[in-house]
Amino acid sequence: MFEGYRKATFTDYKNEVLNTYRRDGIKIGLEDPRPKKLREYSLYVYANRFSKEDEQTLKLFFDQDNKYNDLEKAIKSIELDKIKPLIRFMNGATKETEDKNVKLLAWLINFESYDAWRKNKQDMGKAPVESELIRQEVEHSGTFAEIEKDKNTSSAEDKNKDDEQELAEVEKRPLPISQLEETNKPSPPKPAYKQWVLYTVITSVTAIGIYFALHRNPGCMFWSGDHYQPVSCKEKIQDVTIIALDESKVDRFRKITRPDTLTERALGKVWYVKMTIDSLEFYTAGGFHPIYTSKKLKPLTDYILERHIQYKQPADSLGK
Repeated sequence: MFEGYRKATFTDYKNEVLNTYRRDGIKIGLEDPRPKKLREYSLYVYANRFSKEDEQTLKLFFDQDNKYNDLEKAIKSIELDKIKPLIRFMNGATKETEDKNVKLLAWLINFESYDAWRKNKQDMGKAPVESELIRQEVEHSGTFAEIEKDKNTSSAEDKNKDDEQELAEVEKRPLPISQLEETNKPSPPKPAYKQWVLYTVITSVTAIGIYFALHRNPGCMFWSGDHYQPVSCKEKIQDVTIIALDESKVDRFRKITRPDTLTERALGKVWYVKMTIDSLEFYTAGGFHPIYTSKKLKPLTDYILERHIQYKQPADSLGK
């Protein structure tokens, strides 16, 4: 009765995660993973799409001894050697690895968690049960159904005979003169030309849509000096790191190239990062530095505004 249903195992989950990584790894820039690169990408994912449900997965991988109160600090502090078993699994050097490595890889590529995956598989397994119950009901009610079928068939045959007899009588009657004239009128020619034009337009629009979907759909982006630039994941640009597309970053994340124009109105709307002791960069949204991803952006404060921006302006401009 339930032969078509097999309980989903963690091995099945592991294989699906690995196959998804091999298919989509290039889209997020992880086709050639390195320990340091994985650590930086983990910081990037943590800053952009961390949820409370991810906490257990991250604690298990980055802070198994529970030494840190802050997950970001735990990610930054992890020894690179502890990331190497995951990389060997990603590269196919080993087929077996710890569960925590599989779960972290799923988190990095935005694959569903093991608990959510298992629940979905269980829900899918309920379908054969419902189908079997319906089949049994049909089998047990077969006698009644056959009787109803015979009754309906007899009624339908009687009705068809009456309809055929009435139609034959109508056909024997002569048509009125006005109706005869309408019948003898030649049929207007079919608008073949219009149909051809319509077909051509639909075909062209469809072809253009497919072309843009295949060749112009940017699934990735890269940092272009002061903003993120969408780009195809297949495109290769020298000395540029291409990462997965984040439309919110493309729309709202900008580097402020004229920080001397910032005023008190920028408080709560601008973020900064200290590159050196006296060198700061300012951005229009929070997160991490687009190139040095270990540097986290901080909200602009009165002190930073007064100390690093306003005091550097010429004295005559401050007096205006």
